[in-house]
Amino acid sequence: MSEFKKKVVKYVYSDSLLYFIDKNPAITGRSKLVHELIKSYGLLGKLPVIPPRICSSAELAQFHSSDYLSALKSGHELEEFGLGYDCPIWDGIFDYCKIVGGSTLAASFDLCRKQSDIVINWFGGWHHSQKDKAGGYCYVNDIVLGIMLMLKVFKRVLYIDIDVHHGDGVEGAFETSNRVFTLSFHQHEPGFFPGSGNSTSTGFASGKESHLEY
Repeated sequence: MSEFKKKVVKYVYSDSLLYFIDKNPAITGRSKLVHELIKSYGLLGKLPVIPPRICSSAELAQFHSSDYLSALKSGHELEEFGLGYDCPIWDGIFDYCKIVGGSTLAASFDLCRKQSDIVINWFGGWHHSQKDKAGGYCYVNDIVLGIMLMLKVFKRVLYIDIDVHHGDGVEGAFETSNRVFTLSFHQHEPGFFPGSGNSTSTGFASGKESHLEY
């Protein structure tokens, strides 16, 4: 019988990451609670920590439009970019976006180098942000940035979304790609945010049927 190989599991964290994440009004206090639970269960001693990177504007621009990034930098609520209502502006929001994007890029980079088998990033997963618009408290789509990095190394990527809301931003980014399979499990009914992701949404062109929703 072959010897079981222990998986290398790592955790993305830094005090500054926790500080900036808690500025998002959608999850104020939630990330700190999760981190404290991880500490209280004694898991920090078992999980090597990966510090987040600070994402550059150029790295954010690999997915997000220059006009949208300029709107974020302006610090003003601009409805045409989704900035306002469920995506309010606060001081330091662009720094927040850079560290959120950098946290998932750090995780993806470690996986690409095959330094770990699993990387946990409780601070990422902002799946509603579009190329040129914020939505659902999501300002930067760290998931898309991470997948784009992983596609430089891996032939295909499977993205599984188990949030109650449809992962519309990630699906939209790869709906014409046959290298990314997006599988979203979410609630879908009239009036439920974001109102997309029905059973006929299966991609376009070469991405046809590389995307499933349930």
